[in-house]
Amino acid sequence: MWKFSFQSEKCEDLKSVTKSLCQEHRRINKPVRAMVGKPCSLYESRFVYAVGSVDCVVDSSCQVGKELSRCLGIRSQESLTADVLLQQLYVLTNEYKGPNESFNAVTEKIVNQVYSELDKVLNKQSVQANRQSIDDNVTDVFDKKIIMVGKQFFHVKQVAMNMEIDCSPELCVLHYLSDLQLRLFKKLGVKEHFSIEDILAVMERKTKLWKGKPCKEKKLIINLLRNVHSIIKREHMKTEDLLQYKDSIVAPDEKNVLAPTYELALDDQAVQWRWCRKVRLVHGDVPPNIAKAVGVQSKKTSLIKGFSKGIFSFGQREKLTTRLTGLLIDYPSDVSIFKEFIQNADDAGATEINFIKFFRTQKIAHSIGQNQTLGPALCIYNDAHFTDSDLEGIRNLGIGSKTDDPTKTGQYGLGFNAVYHITDTPSFYSKGPGLGKEGVLCIFDPLFKEIPELDEPGIRCDIDDMDNDFKDILKGYPGFVSEKGTMFRLPLRQEESEISVHCICESQIDKLLGLLRKDASSCLHFLKNINSIAISNYVDGKVCNEFKVEAKLTESDEIRRKQYFDKVKAVCKKNMLDKYGNIDEDRFSVTYNLSIVEGRRKCKRWLVCNQFSSDTKPHEKDTSCKLRQAFAVGDLGLMPEVGISIPVFETENRELQQTHTAFCLLPLPLSTGLPFHLNGHFSVDRGRRKLISSTVGETWNKYLLSSLLPEAFCTSALEVQNRVHDLSEKGLTQANLKKILRQYNEMFPRPLFATDDNWKYFKG
Repeated sequence: MWKFSFQSEKCEDLKSVTKSLCQEHRRINKPVRAMVGKPCSLYESRFVYAVGSVDCVVDSSCQVGKELSRCLGIRSQESLTADVLLQQLYVLTNEYKGPNESFNAVTEKIVNQVYSELDKVLNKQSVQANRQSIDDNVTDVFDKKIIMVGKQFFHVKQVAMNMEIDCSPELCVLHYLSDLQLRLFKKLGVKEHFSIEDILAVMERKTKLWKGKPCKEKKLIINLLRNVHSIIKREHMKTEDLLQYKDSIVAPDEKNVLAPTYELALDDQAVQWRWCRKVRLVHGDVPPNIAKAVGVQSKKTSLIKGFSKGIFSFGQREKLTTRLTGLLIDYPSDVSIFKEFIQNADDAGATEINFIKFFRTQKIAHSIGQNQTLGPALCIYNDAHFTDSDLEGIRNLGIGSKTDDPTKTGQYGLGFNAVYHITDTPSFYSKGPGLGKEGVLCIFDPLFKEIPELDEPGIRCDIDDMDNDFKDILKGYPGFVSEKGTMFRLPLRQEESEISVHCICESQIDKLLGLLRKDASSCLHFLKNINSIAISNYVDGKVCNEFKVEAKLTESDEIRRKQYFDKVKAVCKKNMLDKYGNIDEDRFSVTYNLSIVEGRRKCKRWLVCNQFSSDTKPHEKDTSCKLRQAFAVGDLGLMPEVGISIPVFETENRELQQTHTAFCLLPLPLSTGLPFHLNGHFSVDRGRRKLISSTVGETWNKYLLSSLLPEAFCTSALEVQNRVHDLSEKGLTQANLKKILRQYNEMFPRPLFATDDNWKYFKG
């Protein structure tokens, strides 16, 4: 029986004729209805299954010979086109109501004849070419279910020639195809294999359908996962290749609720931590090898990720290690590594910093790391804590949280990466407001060797979320009892790595710390907050001090210095959107006495003058234009601030210092030949080795040197002059007065001793 529309029953070109049969042929006393039409509008009766729903055909009971058919113009096989055949298929798929209602022997004949004739007329080499040969009005049929498998129609995208596990009715594999079907289905666009996107499209639909509810199609989901696994093997996909699909690949958990595989863990019976009750386990019917391949983690990895946050936003491991190696070229492997920590701590508001030799080796059993033996390390403590912006800055390799804040020259930016000269896995532990009761631990692991199961080169852990299962996690850090502070740990590199081929031993750290001792007192001249730099050794569970240098100010000087830096911060915040506005600000400054005490050595006193902006604005049109444009486009982010530090006169004999240094907050390896230290927010190279001597950086440096620093020196000289006058009225002996006047005279720069043209503005 014909189950679908039949064109001859509704065609207006046919004429209905009803007559009573003659006496000779009358078998029943009933009139007969017949449809007649033009022969050229009819197909031969043998094509009734190929076109019957869209075109008229000659009645099969009407015997018309081939010759007569040709003479009458009845349509033959040559008249069959892909358009007509696809229209017939279109009607079929639209009106097909399922196997029970629509499938019978006639339906099977219709499908077979349409497929057979389509195979003959679709003769192009590619799917695209065959589609282009079809009328635009018919191409919609390709969006319909036109592939019959068994007694059911499927969309072209729902079937493939090969498949690991059949996932009917969502995705079907075509078994036992005839040669004709094999040829035709390829012409219609049936693939050899499903793509991973085809599989995941089904998973996404099922995830929405069963969202938050137990999935009643568990077997289908597991079969889909088997096929994903097959694709991974066939296409040699790596873990990073699956990252783009991580939210779409789902699996059932123990309760049959669907979840992304990265949220699930394998039921590894070997892991018996109490915290495992908080781990979401994958359903036991999912084979472990397939679960691992599609992103299900071990219990340990899942547990760690549960209380951690990713450090880096970078993707591939190779990209990160290559970038680190490149950055190390710009940073010298010397004592400047430690100076970066001093500068960072000062910008963070710390008042003390301590470099601790933590050279012990110890075994640990309960930690998140892969390495269960902690080797020697250098630990660095300061009494400031990390803020959210610091945590964000330190995770963005090569950017830093201070980029847009000119008042912060060192806080956790590019310079921090110099630590990779020493270690492959730096970490830090920080306590303070906003970091929970016990603080946070951040571990950097660009080589994926400390925690290889994770897919990010570093993690952040909230210590409050830890348990006794991880009680050893802080064993590598000397403890500190204060409620606020940060402890860095730099495990010494013991073997060559992708980051650096240079190994670091304890004697090398001792040597670098020895160099820091020599520079430590100089480092304190222009810092805003740091008053103490120490070097210690961790022995028998105690931090034993070996060296300490302190900067001391009177209470009134401390207040005046703080007021000055608070004002600098307020002005810079006001001009954050237009940093050139800092140059237009009125000049303001502060002078104070600074005493530097190093162990039992004699205290050294200095007069420090810090100055912001200048009375002399950039007057050359080209210079002003260069600076304004550079600030506007972000090529400059520095602030117009300088400083002078002059030795305070002593009536007793004092150690004469022949040369002094240029600073950019901390000492630069640049002796000036001037009789005082000078500081500027200079434009320097990445390695902080020299002042920039080209482009707009040179223009900026010349402005500081020619306008701000001479003014700061004059302010300092006037302050010294007042002090000489005060001393002269205290009844000094003539010899002591001559000594002080000689020291006052020595304070002024001498052309003979200036070492570089940069300091020419101070000659004479």
